[in-house]
Amino acid sequence: MDVVTAFLQEDIDEVIYVEFPHGHKKEGQVCQLNRALYGLKQSPRLWQQNIRATLAKLGYHPLPHDNCIYFTRRKLSETIIITYIDNFLLLERDILKIKELKGILSKEFDMKDLGACTQFLGVHNSRERSIHLAQSLIAQKVANSFGQQDPKPINIPIDTSNPNLTSPNSGEATTTEMKRYQSGINSLTYAMCQTRPDLAFTVSVLSRHSHNLSHSH
Repeated sequence: MDVVTAFLQEDIDEVIYVEFPHGHKKEGQVCQLNRALYGLKQSPRLWQQNIRATLAKLGYHPLPHDNCIYFTRRKLSETIIITYIDNFLLLERDILKIKELKGILSKEFDMKDLGACTQFLGVHNSRERSIHLAQSLIAQKVANSFGQQDPKPINIPIDTSNPNLTSPNSGEATTTEMKRYQSGINSLTYAMCQTRPDLAFTVSVLSRHSHNLSHSH
């Protein structure tokens, strides 16, 4: 579920003045905002307050360790709502209850029903007899950024027999090389935390050289 223009739905809870839009400027006059705008630093907070109040009214409460995840228990069922900015991911075993919840949320917010989830925060999922999670796009993006347009699969993420991977660089990497390398490490870290825990050792080894990498790294 996607909320349409989420930040524009909130009333401002303080006095904020802005200049007139380009082409409509009036000398000595400004506009007072009544509703939030994209780019306004208060907008995300106001939107989150609205989400929390609305879902609390519907019986949903945030998890103590992650305030973006809401849940409720009714008899033998449990419903979970995962929020990310203006996107809602609904989890429930009963498809009829999912449809009912979509109808309730659509009355509270102006929303688009995007159908069954196939991707969320870069994680692709497919469902047959089980749920399969993958982040192939991130892996391909990292490979492309390092000039590997058609990389060949290997059995293990890192070649531990290569001593150059654990040895420090005898030279000095450029700032551009370091930024590019660090970006790749960050992408691998995200994949490691989501769907590829087997990359933990590889990321640990390679991140030790983030400030002075060599060609082997």
